Parts: sequence; C-alpha cells; structure tokens
Amino acid sequence: MDVQDAVSIALCAEQRRLFAYILACVGNRTEADDVLQETNAVALRKRADFTPGTAFWPWLSTIAYFEVLSWRKRRQRERCAPLFDDNTCALLAAEGVQAFADCDQRLEALRRCLEGIAPKQRALIALRYQDQLSCEAIAGQSGRTPLAVRQALFRVRAALSQCIGLRLAAERPA
Repeated sequence: MDVQDAVSIALCAEQRRLFAYILACVGNRTEADDVLQETNAVALRKRADFTPGTAFWPWLSTIAYFEVLSWRKRRQRERCAPLFDDNTCALLAAEGVQAFADCDQRLEALRRCLEGIAPKQRALIALRYQDQLSCEAIAGQSGRTPLAVRQALFRVRAALSQCIGLRLAAERPA
C-alpha cells in the first residue's frame, strides 16, 4: 500500500472527527458539510505531501483550519458575518486539536483496559456498545434480568473509568 492509499483510508476513518472539528469552527451544519467536502478535496489532492510516520490528525486538521479560514473570507465577501471572529476561530481550532489528541489517548487507554477485563465483561460491553443492544435485549439473551444487566454494566464502566484514569495519570509527565 502506498502513501496515497494510506492517506485515503485514514481520511475516511477521520470523517466524524473532522466534521466535529469543522462544525466547532463554523457553527452551522450545512456550512460545515461544505467545508468538510472542500477539506476532503484538498487533502486528497495533497495526499502525496503527507510524510509517513508523522501524525495524521495534525496534518489533516491544519488543512481543515485553512479551509475554515477560506470559508470565513468567502462569507465576509458575501457580507455574511461568520459566527466567530478570527481570534476565536483560531482558539477553537487549537483547542480542537488538543481535545482530539486527548481523545486519542483516552481511546488507546480504553483499548488497553478492555484487554484487561474478564471475557464475560468484555462480551457484555460489546453487546451494549458495538451491537447497540438495549439492557432488555441483553437480559433476554443472557437469561438475566434487565436490572442485573444494568448493574453489571455500571460495575464494568466504573472499573474501565478507573483503569483509564490510572493509565492516563501514569502517562502524564511528572
């Protein structure tokens, strides 16, 4: 697989996060969709410029940031005031990059914590969050009451939350 294919695949995987980032800067779903499409087009045109081994999200969010700035200029020419001024937009963009970096760390911690729980607990989490089954449906499959399923989920979520917190604290510089 070459760099261009890898970038295309990574771009597809980042669509939700990219849309959320753009929406935070633009403030309007329809406009965010337009900026997202422009960002995708630019990223695909520039995919050969991506350096393998470097972080993909900062590269992609920089493209999105410049597309948001272009959108802002177009809106100002059309005499439609953007929702935020340039300073606020820059602050939101910087915060968005950091928030998503934190999100990546939390997701990685969650993956590791899930590996450390009992298979039965992992299966329960998968039924609830991957298969998106209700507690009632899980109870029907497992022969337990919905209340017992809710309690088991509560305990597993609490254990995962504690594990994630401990992992993140261990990774922070002192």
